[in-house]
Amino acid sequence: MDSLVLKNVLGFVKSEPVYFFAMTVIASVIFAFNSMVFSNDVEKLCSQSLTMDILLLFSDGVIIIANSWLIHYIMEYIFKKRSKEFTLYMVFGKKRKEIFWLYIKETFLQVLVSWTAGVMAGFILWQFIMDIFCHLFCANYRIFTGFSPFCIVFAFIIYIVPYIISLACTRKKFMQIGTEKSFTGKNKIKKTKKVAKNKKAFITERFNSWFYKNNRLFLYRIVVTEFKNMKKIVFIIVLLLSSSLLVSTIAMFYMDYLEQQIDIEFPYSLMVYHDNPEIYFDREKKVLNKKKVKIKSEHEYVIYKSNAKDMRNLLYKNLDYFEEFIKENGSVITEEILENNQDYDVYYKYDTYMALSDYNKLRKMLFLPEKTLGNSQYILQVKHRIFNGLSPDITKRTVKINGKKLKPKETCTDNFGQNGHNGADYIIVVPDNIIPLLKPYFTVYAVQAYGKIPVKVSNALWNLDIGNENFRYGSNHSILFESPVLLKPQIEKILKSTVSVIIFPFAYVSIIFLCIALSVMSIQVLSSLNLCTARYQVLYKLGMKQHETGRLVHKQLALIFIIPAVIAFALGGGFSLYINQKLIYNTGMYVSNAKYLLLSLFWILFIYLMFYILTDIIFSRSIRKNILMGDNYG
Repeated sequence: MDSLVLKNVLGFVKSEPVYFFAMTVIASVIFAFNSMVFSNDVEKLCSQSLTMDILLLFSDGVIIIANSWLIHYIMEYIFKKRSKEFTLYMVFGKKRKEIFWLYIKETFLQVLVSWTAGVMAGFILWQFIMDIFCHLFCANYRIFTGFSPFCIVFAFIIYIVPYIISLACTRKKFMQIGTEKSFTGKNKIKKTKKVAKNKKAFITERFNSWFYKNNRLFLYRIVVTEFKNMKKIVFIIVLLLSSSLLVSTIAMFYMDYLEQQIDIEFPYSLMVYHDNPEIYFDREKKVLNKKKVKIKSEHEYVIYKSNAKDMRNLLYKNLDYFEEFIKENGSVITEEILENNQDYDVYYKYDTYMALSDYNKLRKMLFLPEKTLGNSQYILQVKHRIFNGLSPDITKRTVKINGKKLKPKETCTDNFGQNGHNGADYIIVVPDNIIPLLKPYFTVYAVQAYGKIPVKVSNALWNLDIGNENFRYGSNHSILFESPVLLKPQIEKILKSTVSVIIFPFAYVSIIFLCIALSVMSIQVLSSLNLCTARYQVLYKLGMKQHETGRLVHKQLALIFIIPAVIAFALGGGFSLYINQKLIYNTGMYVSNAKYLLLSLFWILFIYLMFYILTDIIFSRSIRKNILMGDNYG
C-alpha cells in the first residue's frame, strides 16, 4: 500500500506540476514571513514589532481561509479526475473508508514534499525580506543560518490547517464512491455544449468577413466555452488578482515613503520649539555638547506674528482637508468650533512671519539658493502638499502690516520643516525692515549635525521643560509626527516602525493571493485538456499542420490568461490609482499617481508570466502528444 501511495504522489506531481509549484511557493512565503514573528532582529529594530506580529497573525487567518478554498477546489478536481480509479479500488475489495485513508496518506505525503521544498526556498526568501527590513532601519543584516523550531512548527500549522479542513469537507465525496452522485460533473459539459449550439449570431457582415479568417471563430468558440465552464471561478480569480494588486500598491507606497519622504518632511537634524519668544537656547546647546554632538551648522531665531488671521482663515476655507468639516458645521470656522474639534485646530491663532535674513540662513543650512525681496514684497513659503489647493486669493493677496502693504513676489514650496516650527503649513517671509512692525511669537532652534544625533538626546531636551502649550503642527493628513522637539533619528525609528507594520503584512497577503489565483487559473485550464485535444485532433485531420496547431494553442491560452488579468487590473488598478492619489496628496510626495501601480504590475506580471509559461508548456506538450498518438492509432 505504501508503494501505491508513493506511486500516486509521484504521478500527481508529474500530472499537476503547476499546483505543486504553487503550493511550494505558498509554503516558502508562509515560512519566510512568519519567521519575522520569531525574529529577535525585528523585535530589536522595530518598536511596533508586537503590532506587526498581530497583523501578520491576522494575515495568517486570511490566508488560511483563502488557501482552504484553493485546496478544496483542487481536491474536488482530483476527485472527479480519479473517481473511476477510486471505484476500481472498491471493485478490488477496498472499503470507502480505506480509500479515503489512502487519499489522506497521499495528501500528507504531498504536503511533506511541497513543505520541505518550500522551507528551503523560504529560507532564501527570508534572508531577502530581512535584508529589506534592516535596510529600512539603516542596520546591517548578517545571514542567519539557524532555524527557530517554534517558527517551523507554527508555519507548518498555518500551511497544513487548510489541508485538514479540505479533507474534512471532501470526506463526504469518498463516502459516495460508486454512486451516481460521484459523477455529477458530466452534465455541466453537456449543458455548456447545448448553450454553445444554440448561440445566435450578433455581429455584422463586415465583421464576419474578418471573424472567420485565421481560425478566429475557433478561438472564439473555445475561449467562450472555457469561460462558461469556469464563470464562477473567474469571479474569484478576478477578486484575488484585484486584491493582490491593491494591497501591493499600498505596500509599495509606504516603502517608498520611508525611502524619501522623511528627508522631505524633516530636513533638519534637530528642531526645538519654545513658546517663550525671548528665550535663548543655551541649555539645549549644553545638552548637545555634553552628548558630544558634532554640529555642522545651527541657527536660533524668532517667529513673529501680527494681529491678523487672514492667511490662516483663508487656508481653513480653501484646503480640502477642512472641506468635510466645513460642510458639517457651516462655511465659517470660529475659535469656539476649533476649541471643540482638536483635529482641525492645527494652525496658530495668528498669522506667522519670518525675517528674510533668518529665512536665508535656514536655506543655506539646506544648501538652497538665497532669496531676495524688495521693501514692499513678501514670499509665501508653504508645504508642497498644500500648494495645489491654494486659490489666487491666497497666493496673490496683498498683506497689510500696521498700514504697510506688501505684495507677493513668489510662492515657494521648498522642503523647509513646516510641521509647526517654521510655521504650520505656511509662513510669510518679509524684509528685515518690516520686523519692527511685528510682535515676537515663539522661538526655534535648528541644527544640522555631522552624522546622526543619538536618540537619547531627545529625552534630555524634553527634560528641560521647553514649553509647548501653543504649539501647532499643520494639516498633516496621513502619517502624523508632531512634536516641539524633532530629532530626525528618533522620527525615522518611530515612523519606520509604524509604517513597517503595514508594509510586510500587506506584501505577505498580496503574494499569497496572487499564487492562489494563478494556480486555480492554470489548473482550470489544464482540466479541459481532454475536451480541447478532441477539437485540435479534428483540425489536425482536416489538414492543419502541427506548428500551426501549436500557435493556435498558444493564442488560446494567452486569451484565457489575459482576459481575467485585464478585468482584474482594470478594477484593482482603478482602486489603486484612487488610493495612490489620496496617499500622495496627504503626504505631499513628489511622485506620479501611477508609480506604485506600475511597480506592482511589474512584479505581478512577472509571476503571472511564469505561471502562463509553465501552463503553456504542459498544455502544448499534452496536446501535441495526444494528437500524434491519435494519428498513429488512426
